[in-house]
Amino acid sequence: MKTVVEVIVLELKSYSESSIWVCFFSKENGVQNGIIKGGKKKRTKPSILGFYNFTIYRHSEGGLQTIVNLERTIPLDEVYGSPQKVLIAFFMSDSYKSILVNCGTDSTFFDFIKNQVLTLKQANKPGSFPVFFLAELISFLGYPPLNPLGKVESFDPLNGVFNPKSPSLKTIHEIGVVDEIYIVFNELERDLLNPKKVFDALINYAIQHVPGYNRNKSIEVIRDVLYG
Repeated sequence: MKTVVEVIVLELKSYSESSIWVCFFSKENGVQNGIIKGGKKKRTKPSILGFYNFTIYRHSEGGLQTIVNLERTIPLDEVYGSPQKVLIAFFMSDSYKSILVNCGTDSTFFDFIKNQVLTLKQANKPGSFPVFFLAELISFLGYPPLNPLGKVESFDPLNGVFNPKSPSLKTIHEIGVVDEIYIVFNELERDLLNPKKVFDALINYAIQHVPGYNRNKSIEVIRDVLYG
């Protein structure tokens, strides 16, 4: 029996001369792995963070799925045609993959990812996007730092607070950076003067406070290429 499932592609690898191994996420079954039979020869080929309808042969909740056909549901030419956005897409995919292992089947997370990818598609200036993406992801998962009672003066990513009473060695005192960390959690996306420093602060924060989040290769690529 064949089943059609809407999915988001998170990772791709070569499997054989004609087939592709894929890690994907669906509302119904969460994160799964599968083999796209003849995927290298199909007219429609999968891409990272792409949205597709997968036709799966004998679908099951666990085990390696056999995907016999795929159909793209959302065109993302604006993403794949931009080198910057492609780098960001890999970073987003790695971030989702590290977190989703702990989320099971969460339909709200599927819709959240879709909205973030569509926002990337429409972004005119993607330079600050990874920072706002990460802040939105942290907030959606329920781990944002508490807003300070008074004026924002410092931020401690290890303790996860603004204006810490007992600062750690990682506490940030550079007021321009601290202000922008506050902005990314509380205001709409805009250009930042210190995107690399804010990005580093949020990565450290996510590693400390978001279950499953880890440092991956795409983080260093973003730092070196987008903010180098």
